[in-house]
Amino acid sequence: MTAFTTYGKATIKVNFYSKIPDRFEIYDGAGNLYFWRNLTPSNTSIKVKIAKADTFTTNAECYIKVLPLEIVQIRVPLPPKEKDFFHKKFKFVYNPNLKGTPARNFYKKGIIEYSPEFLKLPFPIKVFIICHEIGHSYYHDEEKADLFACKLFLKLGYNGTSALYSLTDVLNYDSNKNKLRIKRLYEILKNR
Repeated sequence: MTAFTTYGKATIKVNFYSKIPDRFEIYDGAGNLYFWRNLTPSNTSIKVKIAKADTFTTNAECYIKVLPLEIVQIRVPLPPKEKDFFHKKFKFVYNPNLKGTPARNFYKKGIIEYSPEFLKLPFPIKVFIICHEIGHSYYHDEEKADLFACKLFLKLGYNGTSALYSLTDVLNYDSNKNKLRIKRLYEILKNR
């Protein structure tokens, strides 16, 4: 295990000097999973964006160099807004009975409701889901809310891999139409 500290948003460069783990994990100061990435033996070095100040630990022996945050922007423009129900202060309401989605936006009222499953997610994934729900303040369909979320999430200093994980594994898009949407967003994130 390796420990490192960030004093604000940062990009870290990770160089593995012993066995490369199948899954690289970073935990925040409270011991919560903050970031993970599945690796191959060829991943001797990776970069990870850390969007908060904290002391972190990893599950691997590695050298960590803390660098200034590298902001990545998606070049694809957002479509024109279909509605505008943005609230400067959203009210977050816990709903223990919410099923089938980690969160939902009652955009006219400025309420984002979240489920018990939402509470179990790593912090960056929670941020992505909130970005997605804010996107529904402007867009009706999921594809546009996803694109809005990706753009905002990256602008805030988070990792594209966390955005993809949110879309594929947390939001559980199973239909062929949704799989095509995820593939499109993957291509956008990969070629930004």
